[in-house]
Amino acid sequence: MKTVMRAFVMTVLLSCLTIAMSGCGGGFGEKFYDYKAPEAPDMEVLMLSQCLSGSFTSAAQATTDPDYHEVTLESVRIWPMDGDGVWLYVEQAAAATKNKPYRQRVYHLTRRNEIIIVNDIYQLPDDEAMAGAWTDPTRFDALSPADLTVKDGCG
Repeated sequence: MKTVMRAFVMTVLLSCLTIAMSGCGGGFGEKFYDYKAPEAPDMEVLMLSQCLSGSFTSAAQATTDPDYHEVTLESVRIWPMDGDGVWLYVEQAAAATKNKPYRQRVYHLTRRNEIIIVNDIYQLPDDEAMAGAWTDPTRFDALSPADLTVKDGCG
């Protein structure tokens, strides 16, 4: 399935490139410039990021088991134009104090090789300043991956 999907994506990209280049001159005496097409997005990384994105809650478990508290987790994509994998902002809080998250992280999903997708985990420079940023991911436009601190051993 993965090979078929990659073949399909490559066929579409090559078709688009052929159409785009069909109007270009190719006569004698014209200088030819090498053009490197941008890489196609990794569909498996995108699919994984979609599974990890959204609003999640432990409400059902908390109502059936008194040892568990209701916790919410919000996850949204940030920096969608960054071509290096997929970046997600993840915020976790007790449902009763959702505006005061106790865990905020940035996940970076990338492909290591044909089989492995890696999720590197980063810490924000100022957690409090970004609380609630899942409601407006454009707040991350003021930051870049270089502003984050990798959490060693969490990938």
